[in-house]
Amino acid sequence: RALGALGGNRTVRSAVMVDGHLTRLSVRTSPRHASRRALQLIRSASPTRVLAALDEVCARYPDSSLPVCHRGELRLWLGDLPGARADLEAAIGIQPATRWAWIGLTGIETLEGHPEEALATSARGIALMNDTVGNSVYGYRADAEFALQRSDEALRDLEEAVRLSKSRLGAWVSLVAVLDHRGDHGRAAQIFARLLEDAPGLLSDAARELGVVLWSAPEARVSPSARRAVTDRALSLLGGNRSSTCITYRTSEGRLRLVPRPGGRRPHDTDDDDLAQVRALLLKVTGIAGAGGAQPIPEPRRPASTEPVPPSVIEQFVSRGYVAIRGALRRDLATRWVADAARRLREDPARWVRGYDPDDPVRSLDAFDVDDPTTWTWERLDLLGSLIMPLAEAAPEAWHVACALLGGGGRIDRGELSDHLVVNFHTRSHPDYTAPELGYPSWHLDDPSSEERLGSFQRGLIVFVILSDLPTASGAPFIAPESVALVARELARHPDGVDLRSRESTARLTAACTESVELTGEVGDVFLVHPFMLHSSSGNPSGRIRWMANPILTLREPLCLDGVDPSPLERSILKSI
Repeated sequence: RALGALGGNRTVRSAVMVDGHLTRLSVRTSPRHASRRALQLIRSASPTRVLAALDEVCARYPDSSLPVCHRGELRLWLGDLPGARADLEAAIGIQPATRWAWIGLTGIETLEGHPEEALATSARGIALMNDTVGNSVYGYRADAEFALQRSDEALRDLEEAVRLSKSRLGAWVSLVAVLDHRGDHGRAAQIFARLLEDAPGLLSDAARELGVVLWSAPEARVSPSARRAVTDRALSLLGGNRSSTCITYRTSEGRLRLVPRPGGRRPHDTDDDDLAQVRALLLKVTGIAGAGGAQPIPEPRRPASTEPVPPSVIEQFVSRGYVAIRGALRRDLATRWVADAARRLREDPARWVRGYDPDDPVRSLDAFDVDDPTTWTWERLDLLGSLIMPLAEAAPEAWHVACALLGGGGRIDRGELSDHLVVNFHTRSHPDYTAPELGYPSWHLDDPSSEERLGSFQRGLIVFVILSDLPTASGAPFIAPESVALVARELARHPDGVDLRSRESTARLTAACTESVELTGEVGDVFLVHPFMLHSSSGNPSGRIRWMANPILTLREPLCLDGVDPSPLERSILKSI
């Protein structure tokens, strides 16, 4: 079966067909896995023990550059610049296209006071990697640029570094220094305040060595000059560590310390969600709709607004089969759900990932890191959820429009949003991005049955909730607006039922379409889509994870196509048949 999936591919870059797309297999190589695990022992073991573990991995895999490179990275963190240089150059001798070896050498040359040479080394490494820039490049390159007083370039690189890896602490510290240097003290103060929460140990050690007081009376403020001195000292303590996953520094007394990874959950982060769920549950079990309070939860069977939905929105849905409600979901809710989803993926994938096999080393998520694409061993996955919230509460405007499209809230049986997410990772097998071709077997309906009938159809709307910014070519879903009418006519022609689970059937229907639409948007955007809309996943070559929820609103009763007052959903079907 595995050989059949591979087809005629016998190259070192194996690929299989998944949902109609040629998908490269992301194989966890033994040297990478073993040396990465050894390096991460620094969180709990002494440097001597970690170096011994890396020595053992290097001896086990003498032909791989990765263990030697990881050992050089550790020596850079420990301040052993000659030892780090020797290891990183040895890694390049084994395999010139060892990306991090060039990045590490860039950092060494900056620390040794040769920023021009550092930038030249960085450029050579990028050229060897086919002119692609790894996430770590930006932070190390920015340090060299700032040392040369090229603050415009340093600022651009640092902003890209923290955009790609929000937990890259060294880049955040450097960004404060650059902003203060440029006179942008307001933004520098905001980031510094966050660093006081994320890395209090690092900043307090830096401040103590300088005699600067960071925590005093609430009205006290750290001056720009004191802040700049503390950030400069913090960068000195970090040395060559610009990691986003394993952040270490050394005090002036030579003590090695670890910074907890930034961006983790803090006490009370989810209080609002937890209280909202408890309140919704209490209202449901007591039968009370609209208990008193400053911000009452909308009664789930009614629209959240009394304002009529504009006719243009209704017409867009009837004619095109979808509508977009921009900014409908609270951004803070989206941020918390994504952070919690990343935590669940990292801590217990066997519990939360549908179809996860803990004994499969190729697709293991043991080393998953949201900021490290080398640990993304799946291209797409279903992340099961535990939290449920009425759509009327999470996205009241979207609920209001949904009620209008379905003929009123009283016709909706289930109108909930949960943290069951569909996650689309970086697609290494699609470097040249193309939209899913109409007629491919990736086009499908959600939750189809083998005997779908118009007279028993109870799915109301497909909902796409965007939880991370989704520009074009980033794994967005595609829809085929013409397919709504084609599916409706197919069902009308076969009153005994149609098997819409068959990808051959759905591929045949989309082959008759002439247009597909990419559902791009920003965090909080919600798309309400016709239940007859054929749609497809797409590759994600962006280097960012796409987080999305995809619930279905179901009806209490089947579609009524012979009533006197059809809903917009029913009108769209009647128009088609």
